[in-house]
Amino acid sequence: FSGTYVDAMHFRRPVFTSDRDFAREVCGDAGFYFDPHDAREILRVIDAAYADTETLNTRLDAGQQQVNAFPDWNAVASAYLALLREAAGMNREPAAPVAV
Repeated sequence: FSGTYVDAMHFRRPVFTSDRDFAREVCGDAGFYFDPHDAREILRVIDAAYADTETLNTRLDAGQQQVNAFPDWNAVASAYLALLREAAGMNREPAAPVAV
């Protein structure tokens, strides 16, 4: 996925998306999900969302909460650096010198 879902939730815009695991993982209760192969269902979901402002606002609020739960860029960068250090073996204690 791209940053589209996160940006939409950040700016309090509804997220209409395919009912897929990755979309549900990112959007949680904020998304409006539909079968991407069923044009009538897509229209039904969009129409229903805009017809029910209470549900729409509830999902927009859920999107704000979802975004606030994500790590910030400093936390993401720190996590990646820790993984790279671990992969490079930089997190291990230095070996004791060998007596010759």
